[in-house]
Amino acid sequence: PILDVENTITTKDNKKHLDPFERTNSLVMVGIYPLDATDSSTYIFDHCDITKDDDILHNRNTVQRILDETTTLVGHNISHDLLWLWESGFIYTGRVYDTMLSEYIFNRGVSQLLDLGTVARRYDCAVEKQDTLKEYFKKGLGVDEVPKDELSSYLSSDLHATQELFHSLENELNNNSDSIGLINTVKHTNDVCITLAKIYKRGFSVDVEKLNNVKKEFEKEKLEIEKRLSTQVRELMGDT
Repeated sequence: PILDVENTITTKDNKKHLDPFERTNSLVMVGIYPLDATDSSTYIFDHCDITKDDDILHNRNTVQRILDETTTLVGHNISHDLLWLWESGFIYTGRVYDTMLSEYIFNRGVSQLLDLGTVARRYDCAVEKQDTLKEYFKKGLGVDEVPKDELSSYLSSDLHATQELFHSLENELNNNSDSIGLINTVKHTNDVCITLAKIYKRGFSVDVEKLNNVKKEFEKEKLEIEKRLSTQVRELMGDT
């Protein structure tokens, strides 16, 4: 399925922090769009207008059940969604497909904007990303203060845009002769995406002694290359 999350944002030193490691951040809503379904579903978890009719436990169980049945999770910048799922107590161990990373690979090193709205327009997707949150942010409101129905609609629009983008990218990857050679690159990059998300979540240990040895080797090699190039330049150009 396609998955996207909405979460609160913490601003510190004029920088926005969107990850779940900020104490004041919380998971507001999760949206899911099964590839074999005709519409998406949204599940609320934290909002200023939560009522007794919002069964948070039921929502959690439903999302986890879907994750248990999922083999590949599709999203735009999926590592962000993975971190929020893991840190919110959800379990997911399957594969991922990141539409943002796929588009980055298709660009072949050419720098272009990779946000969902821009990429969706680039592929002429019928469903365009809404700007609902931007309007509320201008008013100084947080994600958890956006009216629930509007937030759900915004999230659903993102899911639909990602779904259409996914199909466009897959068509490009499997049917365009210029892109077929990138299949393994896309697969490997998505696998690495999971690993990097785990590193960001857990951290990793470093053997400082070995790292310093690698640094010395690179510095030595750099000096040797510069010396060799300098000699070649003098042979070709003289003292110029």
